[in-house]
This record gives sequence, C-alpha cells and structure tokens, in this order.
Amino acid sequence: MNHKFNINSNLNTLDNPTMFIRYICEKNDYKIENSQLVALESYVTKLLKWNQAINLISRKDTDKIWTQHILSSISFLFMFEFRQKSSVLDIGTGGGLPGIPLSILCPEQRFTLIDSIQKKINAVQDIIEDLTLENVSTMCARAEELSKNKKFQCKFDYVIARSVAPAKKLLEWSKPFLISQKESPLTQESNKTQRKIIPAGSIILLKGGNLQSEIEEARIRHSPRSIQIFPIAINGIDPTELFEKKVITIQP
Repeated sequence: MNHKFNINSNLNTLDNPTMFIRYICEKNDYKIENSQLVALESYVTKLLKWNQAINLISRKDTDKIWTQHILSSISFLFMFEFRQKSSVLDIGTGGGLPGIPLSILCPEQRFTLIDSIQKKINAVQDIIEDLTLENVSTMCARAEELSKNKKFQCKFDYVIARSVAPAKKLLEWSKPFLISQKESPLTQESNKTQRKIIPAGSIILLKGGNLQSEIEEARIRHSPRSIQIFPIAINGIDPTELFEKKVITIQP
C-alpha cells in the first residue's frame, strides 16, 4: 500500500477497513496488534448497530466512522503517551468515544466513561460487555455534578473529552477529578517510543477548528499552569483532509 487515503472516503466500501487503520499505524510508527484491530472492527459493528436505535454518533458520519470517529479518537497516540497504569475519565463519552478505542489500544490504563444520558450509557455498557473489555467502566452522570462528589475528587490521572463543551467549561468540570501533580508539561519522552508522555493531572481535549478565542477564554477564566495546542498531523493522510484537528493538553 503506497498511496494516501482520503479522510473523506467511504471506508465501509473497503473489503477490510481495518487495513486502513493498520496502514496508518505503520506509517506513524505505532504498533497495533491483530487482536486490537479485530476489537476495533467489532466495536464499529456494534456501535453502528446501536446507532440505528439510539443517536450515539451523527447519522451523517456513519459512512466515515473509521476516520471521523476511530482515527480521530486514537491519533493522538501517534504523538503522545499516557503514564503507565493510569486512570482516565472520559467525559461525555456518547457512544464510547474516545474511551473505548483508547481502552483497546491501551490495555494497561483504566478508563471510566461517563455520559448524562442513560440510554447511551446502557448501549456503551452492552458494547463493553460484548467486547469483554476489563479495563473500562461506565456511569450515567453529569460531569459538573459528579465533580462535586468527594468520592470522585482527586481520583483520576487524566480527564479526556472530545468536542463536548468549550474548554473553559471542561477545565472547570475536570479539575476536581484530577490527582494533583506538579510535573512540567510534556518534557519527558518514552524511552521505547520517543513519544511525549502527557503529565499526570492533565486534561486532554480532542477538538477541531479555530480554537484561539476558546482557549483565551479558558486562560482568562481559570489561569491554568499550562495550555498547549498540537495540530494533529498523520502520516499517510493528506494534511488538508484533517479539518484542523488538534490535541489540547491543559494542566490546571
């Protein structure tokens, strides 16, 4: 395979869409196991089936699920790593995004997926059980309310969210969940992969578009120690097809 995929392509028309993910992972020096590819394919199948009954993802995106949802959930792993054996809270998970794809690729991490809509959590829990994912749990809750519960305060190494709310709101909701850390932002690299290790106690946002005013509002409102924005560049995909996708890391 020596061509570039178009991120707008209907990958469901391919005989084996997981070949696309394998190709992209190889191009970005990311090792993915056959069992993980199988699990991702099973997840997509189950997500699409549930989506016929419950609006877990936009119906207009179902033909581009591998790019708009799977790849956009995992692509930050081409540049960054979690600390080993970390706990990750996925706020506003919807259909299990990005939590489930990340849990498949990061089996040593523990993921908790929350959403305010019980029907979505029921669907996600069913998918998790079908996939026998042992490092994932779910909860129906609003982040802004759950963060006030002392049981869940200072319990997570990371909070991650994908286009759920403005950065200033996510920072406000996420800060109480995080274990307090005083690490320097993204200064250490993994000895094995040379990818940047995201400091524990960080918020990770996966967003697109022009974020300048949104990030400035978050800075003014909360004065975080660090906010860093990293454009997502994926080898094997034309950069013009990435729709200005970015990873934002915040240390409150």
